[in-house]
Amino acid sequence: MGTARPWLTALSLTFILAAIHPVGLRAQPVGGGIIDSVDVSRENDSVRVDVTFVCPVRYLTHAPTDRGNEVRIKVDPVPRCQGNIEAAGEDQTIHPETAEHTPLTDVTYEGNVPGGPFLTLRFSRVVDFRVAPTPDYRGITVTLPDSQAEDPGNKNH
Repeated sequence: MGTARPWLTALSLTFILAAIHPVGLRAQPVGGGIIDSVDVSRENDSVRVDVTFVCPVRYLTHAPTDRGNEVRIKVDPVPRCQGNIEAAGEDQTIHPETAEHTPLTDVTYEGNVPGGPFLTLRFSRVVDFRVAPTPDYRGITVTLPDSQAEDPGNKNH
């Protein structure tokens, strides 16, 4: 009976750690780049894409204005980002797992391109969208309103 206790303790610890460490809440936490995470969620009939950066980034402009199969957002890492300057100059592409049943295909940060850096969201079809920076300079939110949320070819949620 004395040898069963260490095994039982290890098994219990494994279950406790699994319970307090949730999996799959973020599309993809990313190491080594300026994008910290991409979260895709539904709000009513809309899709909300929250891109969070590892350091503050200023939103400058985006194109096209509100409709397309991609949106290219010009950003500017703020001076406090100097500790992550290598990450700010690197390219990074994320294919969010949580984007299932949405037209979002990927999110790309292009850190070292003429006229950039840019954050680009690509969609499987033409969509309407709204782009807004977060007040803390740590993210960009792109919202696909109402009927844009569901891919017409996939009616199963």
